[in-house]
Amino acid sequence: MGLLSLALNAVPALIGMFDDDAGDKANQVAGIVKTVTGTDDPTAAEAALKNPETLIKLKEALYGFQVKMAQEETKRIESVNQTMQAETQAKHWWSSAWRPFWGATSAVAFFACVIGVLLLAWHAITENDPNAMAMIPPMIMQITLLFGVPGAILGVASWHRGKEKRIKAGEK
Repeated sequence: MGLLSLALNAVPALIGMFDDDAGDKANQVAGIVKTVTGTDDPTAAEAALKNPETLIKLKEALYGFQVKMAQEETKRIESVNQTMQAETQAKHWWSSAWRPFWGATSAVAFFACVIGVLLLAWHAITENDPNAMAMIPPMIMQITLLFGVPGAILGVASWHRGKEKRIKAGEK
């Protein structure tokens, strides 16, 4: 089995580690290889790619695919930015204040959870209670799951808000 067939077999798994559309993108890449080499057999495609002109054509096609993916991602980000800008310019205070409110609420809730874990640990140690100690890891796991997604969302929102403030302050 050649290097190309290994790569074509590994592409969906590798892309899937970073992207939910792994199967679709892998199929598009396989289609590009098939179009350029004229075959969908990995061994025959690898043999065709020993020709430098075919290899150059494949690289150009793959670069074009990367540009297309970057353009689609840029459109998605622009859409998110337009939504965020519309929220900040809304006439109702709640439309522009929900992100800060959610951030403050999450901070208070997270602080309460941390205090709860510390109190449980204190109880487990002072009362020599192994059941209380055994509850700590699953509790931390659930807190992590609970705050993981909102934390990521707040992180992105905070990053863009900070970037906006730096630009307004004159940063280029």
